[in-house]
Amino acid sequence: MGKRSFIFLSLAFGVLCAPEAGLAATRRLAVVVGNNVGSGARPALRYAEEDATRMGQVLVELGGIDPADLFLLRGRSLAAVQETMQTVERRVKSWGHSSQTVLLFYFSGHSDGQSLEMAQERLPFAELRQWLQRTDADVRLAFVDSCHSGGLLAFKGGTPGPAFDIHLADNMESTGEVLITSSAADESALESGELRGSFFSHHLISGLRGAADMSGDGLVTLSEAYQYAFARTLSATTNNVVGPQHPNYDYRLSGRGEVVLTRIRTPAAVVELPAGFERVLLTDVESDRVIAEIGTQGARRLAVAAGHYEIRAWRQRSLFGVELRVAAGQAVVVQATSLQPWTATWHQAKGDGLVAPAWDSPNRRGWTVAGALGTTRSVADDVGLVSGFLPSLRVSLARERRAWIAAAALELAAFQNQSMRETQAQIGASLGRVFQRGRLKGVLAAEIGGGIAEQRSQTAQHRSSGLLSAAVVAQGLVRVSGRWLATLLVRAPATFMRLDGNDTARFTPAVWAGAVYEW
Repeated sequence: MGKRSFIFLSLAFGVLCAPEAGLAATRRLAVVVGNNVGSGARPALRYAEEDATRMGQVLVELGGIDPADLFLLRGRSLAAVQETMQTVERRVKSWGHSSQTVLLFYFSGHSDGQSLEMAQERLPFAELRQWLQRTDADVRLAFVDSCHSGGLLAFKGGTPGPAFDIHLADNMESTGEVLITSSAADESALESGELRGSFFSHHLISGLRGAADMSGDGLVTLSEAYQYAFARTLSATTNNVVGPQHPNYDYRLSGRGEVVLTRIRTPAAVVELPAGFERVLLTDVESDRVIAEIGTQGARRLAVAAGHYEIRAWRQRSLFGVELRVAAGQAVVVQATSLQPWTATWHQAKGDGLVAPAWDSPNRRGWTVAGALGTTRSVADDVGLVSGFLPSLRVSLARERRAWIAAAALELAAFQNQSMRETQAQIGASLGRVFQRGRLKGVLAAEIGGGIAEQRSQTAQHRSSGLLSAAVVAQGLVRVSGRWLATLLVRAPATFMRLDGNDTARFTPAVWAGAVYEW
């Protein structure tokens, strides 16, 4: 970063009090905005509103912001955002100069290079700049993450345009402003399906949780947070077809002391992640949301809320993992030896080499058990069934390794009315290919099976036959919570049997919906 990097480090002589005074000597407010929908010229984003939620959480947990002073707006209209801005302006002015005031504005969503997009409406950068000045807050911080959308790595804005950090920061006359953007003038910003968020916001939040605390004093300053987010975002986006992403900044600060953004000394809990790995992810099990990430150069102590977490760590293209529970006020040191090898489905994510899919659990052994209810086609067309389908139960056990899954299944189907009864029992074995995109997973498999079918009728002779089937099976899964997934499975088989003394084949499709548990 050269000269600009050196200038930014001079923020050590910026504003606020000395670090030992911490956050207590200031009054803080935050306006946090996330909007997945832009003007309509580009596809909707997937994670901008989740970015805003995560930013709001870390500011309340560690940033000294009272929940009453956090204004979180997810997918709201321009009118709602402007009304909130007016409310915040009045509140800051009512506080007067009895204490130092810090105002933080954060946005994740679409941008046209001149304004922030909120559905079909736009908030011009000039209006945002004027509002920041008008509030009279002593320190005004703006983080604008106008990333781009689509797929695992996707655009949030389309063609690169003029650098909005310049539009936002030029012609400033007042002091006490810091403006940070997620990309340079001629670049696009990226979001990740694995991280369920933008790269810049993800690494900025990781830094605020402690990964940026390179001094080890338990305080994350503005300069530390920016330096960490810059380095990790650039590293994560270097090896991709779009090109690297360089966060940018502009500031006008005067005074003494550092801008302290978060405090790690008195959090709800602390997790110290192990050294010796190229990349370590900390994920909340219940929400399946990545909380923070560290690399080889970051600090390893992260402040988190009490909860159930899982750790994924990569070393030389091998993946390791473990789950842990952290209580309020507890400090947990995770040793590298406690992480166990984990076999997962690999896919390529830009900038970080091989990574695990977002829906996986890091200490999985690759086994799943599933139960589902549905309906199966009768093996004969003349049995008096109104619909030709029988209620059916399918239970399966599967083992997944890398991008392949092998499964064994038991299927039972039965129907009875006043004139007839049909029952089927089959077992099958399948081998399939696994596909995933974020929290969704799909399986396409070939299955062979066999069993028996029996029909009893008051008007016809008792019939039974052995069954042999070959089928294509398509399955979709989505994580519900923790280790539980919901599934929909469709089977399209050709079933061979001996019916009324003749060898015959029938198309006997089936569909089931149910639940899957993984371990």
